[in-house]
Amino acid sequence: MYSGLFKVWHWLNAIVISLLVFTVLLRETFFDKYDNAKIIISKLSEFSINLTNDQAILIAKAIRHPLWEWHIILGYVLCALLIYRFLLIFDKKTVVDKAEDLHMKLVKISYKILYLFIFAEAVTGLLLVFRRDLGIEKDIINFAKDIHEISYYAILIFIPLHIIGVIIKNRKDRNLLNKMV
Repeated sequence: MYSGLFKVWHWLNAIVISLLVFTVLLRETFFDKYDNAKIIISKLSEFSINLTNDQAILIAKAIRHPLWEWHIILGYVLCALLIYRFLLIFDKKTVVDKAEDLHMKLVKISYKILYLFIFAEAVTGLLLVFRRDLGIEKDIINFAKDIHEISYYAILIFIPLHIIGVIIKNRKDRNLLNKMV
């Protein structure tokens, strides 16, 4: 059984991470700057307006900019939720059920690894957002981008594994979902 505070954190975290993933997926698909630049060039040429590819890419970036602002805001929320989760460690009522079979030990280890990836995602995200203010060198920014992307893919892999795990566990413990709602 989980405490109310933990349940709130879990569902807020799930929503925020899902929205963060959604903003990245939109950026890589519908808001791809290269694909949209081609569309912009094509449509404007119908009106006898000619743009270079670089100009069209600038317009495509401007179109997707609000999406990226939401990604950054959600990133701040993720940071706050990470701090909240850290504080929950000190709440002895967070996890009431202390079953320690091998399965639960492996689950706890996987969550600790997930938290490391979320922490890396949050820290590198902050570095990327504040890179100019902090005067961070380009090599460090490129490294931060790589870590940010690796963490993103690790989290992306975890999501379906988590859902599959919940489905399997719920088949054995029909009350599992009620414990988290």
